[in-house]
Amino acid sequence: MPHSQPQPSLDASTAERVPGPETDWAARFTDAVRVEAVAVRQLRELAERQGGFVADGRIDLTRSLLAHRWTLIDRIRESERQIREAEAHGTRVDDLPDAVAEELRGLQAAIRKDLGVVRERDAADSAVLQQRRDEAAAELARAFALT
Repeated sequence: MPHSQPQPSLDASTAERVPGPETDWAARFTDAVRVEAVAVRQLRELAERQGGFVADGRIDLTRSLLAHRWTLIDRIRESERQIREAEAHGTRVDDLPDAVAEELRGLQAAIRKDLGVVRERDAADSAVLQQRRDEAAAELARAFALT
């Protein structure tokens, strides 16, 4: 029986980063959009929860929630990287089968909508936090002026 050369082992993370000639860019593109849509939806949900924490003055919970949000942001960035890589290899939504293209267009619209909600929520929360900070500073200034 002839001996074959051992194949280099690739773990899952290496295999994802080292696309071979058989890489199915359309599948990678589709998967990346789906992963991004889920991560952005979760980011929106966390932003909405954060809004409640900010309104209630629960800054401790807001901080822990922010750490989880950064994990999702990293996942979104990785999905975006994979999408750009697939696009660089010629993958476009319009070139996919109609049902898949329609699904992805819907997901991309949901991503845009959810990111808009996150931006609006963050702006509102930032304004509330800024107002509270200004009020606390003014209160401290009054307290020191009295002494």
